Amino acid sequence: MPNADKYAHATFYAVLALLLAWGLARAVPGWSRRRVLGVTFLVPLLYGVSDEFHQHFVPGRSVDPYDVLADGTGALAVIALLWWWGRLRARARARSRSGVPG
Repeated sequence: MPNADKYAHATFYAVLALLLAWGLARAVPGWSRRRVLGVTFLVPLLYGVSDEFHQHFVPGRSVDPYDVLADGTGALAVIALLWWWGRLRARARARSRSGVPG
């Protein structure tokens, strides 16, 4: 399959972003959801850039900016899902506090 490695990049970086968001939310409880999600996007993206930079110095490896794009896409997909999930949970909490049946 052409560009199969891009799917692997997106999947691996999505898992990285999910674990990072989960860890940050628990390790730094004072951070807002926006800050957690922002760091969850930046860290995998910067790691992907540094990985491509490193490959420049490894014989037989090549630098591919589309790998970084795939990395960022995987992280962004997780961020979108976490943002959506947080909105659903906030609405459910608001409904339960107001006594409106779900």
